[in-house]
Amino acid sequence: MDATPSTGQPAVLIVEDEPGWCAVYAELLADYACHYAVSYGEARGLLQRHTFALAIVDLHLASPAAREENRDGFWLLKAARQRGVPALVVSALGAREDIDRAYDEFGVFAFIEKELFDRRGFARTVAEALQ
Repeated sequence: MDATPSTGQPAVLIVEDEPGWCAVYAELLADYACHYAVSYGEARGLLQRHTFALAIVDLHLASPAAREENRDGFWLLKAARQRGVPALVVSALGAREDIDRAYDEFGVFAFIEKELFDRRGFARTVAEALQ
């Protein structure tokens, strides 16, 4: 499947487990073909079955195994990079180590901290990543 489906809109994978943030993405990314996943397993399956132009990944996802320490988003960044999909991180995990790891190890396009989220800046960053 092409990264730009028959609708002519770039396909974007959004990996986010908080409904409020999904609503923000739905509003800001209305011009894109968005596919949502709330867990590592769900997102990994979508990456296997579809081709995406961009992945937007939260590092801290819901998990029955390690709820507080879960950083499954890093595994998704690895899978996206292996498939040549550029990735943006939007996460509440803004520790310097997490930011450096996202850039250095996984080559993310941008790391946006949820506490500092700016709608216009986010939309501009998404457009830049898709160019």
